[in-house]
Amino acid sequence: MNPARSLAPAVFAGGSALVSLWIYFVGPALGALLGVFVYEVIRGSDENTKDVLEELPGTKEIASKMKEGGKAEKSSARTSPR
Repeated sequence: MNPARSLAPAVFAGGSALVSLWIYFVGPALGALLGVFVYEVIRGSDENTKDVLEELPGTKEIASKMKEGGKAEKSSARTSPR
């Protein structure tokens, strides 16, 4: 059942419909709390987490090689006749 479509009819019907309406509010909240708990259990403690790197290893070397290679390609493209 869609809670958005069940809320207004339950409010206008009153009685037993209002008595069972609590599940639409408590259910998602409990599901969210259960999801957080399961996530924390799977993830583990802070001992098991890795530090975030500021820069990937080897990035500077790759960038310098690409820069040198780009200059060489541009200069050779100008000198070669087509």
